[in-house]
Amino acid sequence: MRLGLVDVAGAIETARMIRRLLPLATILVVAVTAPAYAAHSFVLTRAGSKPNVAVDRGGTGHFVWDQRAADGGSVTHYCRVLRTGRGCAAGSERTFRPTQATDPANNTDFDGPRVLLAPDGRVIVLTYRCCAIDGPNFHSAALFRYISADGGQNFDAGAIIGTTDMDDAAFGPGDAVTTIGTGPSYTGAQAAPLAGFNEVEAQLAPGVIGVDKTVSVTGAQTVAAIGNGRTFTIGVANGDPSATASWAFGSTAPGGDLALAAGPKGTFLLVLSGRRYVLRRVDTTKVRLGRTLALSSRSFPIFGTASADPAGRIHAAWVQGRALRYRRTSKSAARLERAHRLVTGGSFFNLSVGAGANGRGWVAWDSNGPNKTVRAIVAP
Repeated sequence: MRLGLVDVAGAIETARMIRRLLPLATILVVAVTAPAYAAHSFVLTRAGSKPNVAVDRGGTGHFVWDQRAADGGSVTHYCRVLRTGRGCAAGSERTFRPTQATDPANNTDFDGPRVLLAPDGRVIVLTYRCCAIDGPNFHSAALFRYISADGGQNFDAGAIIGTTDMDDAAFGPGDAVTTIGTGPSYTGAQAAPLAGFNEVEAQLAPGVIGVDKTVSVTGAQTVAAIGNGRTFTIGVANGDPSATASWAFGSTAPGGDLALAAGPKGTFLLVLSGRRYVLRRVDTTKVRLGRTLALSSRSFPIFGTASADPAGRIHAAWVQGRALRYRRTSKSAARLERAHRLVTGGSFFNLSVGAGANGRGWVAWDSNGPNKTVRAIVAP
């Protein structure tokens, strides 16, 4: 099978050029196959962007996405899709729009919302809003959270819990969510308590333009990866991730398109290196990268993302050869299972992947722009 280049705009061609990096020293080669997949994608909405998904024990997908209102501000959408469903379950869609804004047109979620599942089953919807928010202590941008204690049937009224931008987010440590994003002249990291408010943030990678920023939490330990599109560093915080002094960083490595995924079988980094995606285990004790699993072939994959399920498998999705592709590790996370070509086409952007404890999951994506089509497909 011949793999062609994804037919997208010239900006993507430029992104490919900066990703042609030196290969990693040691790669565990795993054959990449792409059998046909029988499932069909479906439309979540025809007026949205930047979807995100989390999956519960029953295989139900909890989806969120951003929609731009007529005044230019953001409306956060949430709905549930059953494992056998082909769209939002009837009556499950909810919308969130913070009212703590001095100008509705500047009540905007630029990075897109996130949905997380707490270990006790609570559903947490996050949206970071800028730039006319009437936040505590004169903050004009803030992180809002909405919580459902009954599996997404009902949500509370919401609250402002933090101030750090949300390029990525993870549940923990403790009853909090940790976000990572762009600060004034650094990458910021902050643990925001679900029942409180925090305005203190760690200042990481000072003076570095963080093109790639991702975070994961396992127990009391927080891991971050920060890159400039060509190289990156891994950091580990064994204390409060909001405190700069809690963080220790390792050496710089080549690579881009970073995504962290952490579960009971360890923390893994998806990284584009040597024109292919690989998964690298993170040694959080010595703050360094370990064993490598070759995830894709070297035919210019793009838009890679990854997540871990509660059993420890790592799930990854990416675009390559005009196709959306998916692959996961074994339950031990020691090897990769076969790759799948989920669906073909030419419009896969802002990918999100998630799975439940049984290893079954979902992939969602948009059509590159506000109020465009958002689609999803069940993963094998």
